[in-house]
Amino acid sequence: MLSIRNDLRYWRCRRGVSQKALAAQVRLKQPDISELETGRVLPTEDELDAICQTLNVEPDDLYSRDVLDVIAAYSRGRDPKEARLA
Repeated sequence: MLSIRNDLRYWRCRRGVSQKALAAQVRLKQPDISELETGRVLPTEDELDAICQTLNVEPDDLYSRDVLDVIAAYSRGRDPKEARLA
């Protein structure tokens, strides 16, 4: 199953948004964002839409299929959107 955990944290940090601030913007609580980032829960469609709008990303940006490609892209200073998805 795909999870948004790694990419959600990446994009939130990349945008300089705290968990608390993101939670307030998408009408969740900070522990809810933490659970999304740890993969304990998946967002509803409405939550995903709100998160994407707040972080200015597409849903596909949050569902990387190969986290190692995202990490490698980030470490080389590239945008993770350029990473090859398996």
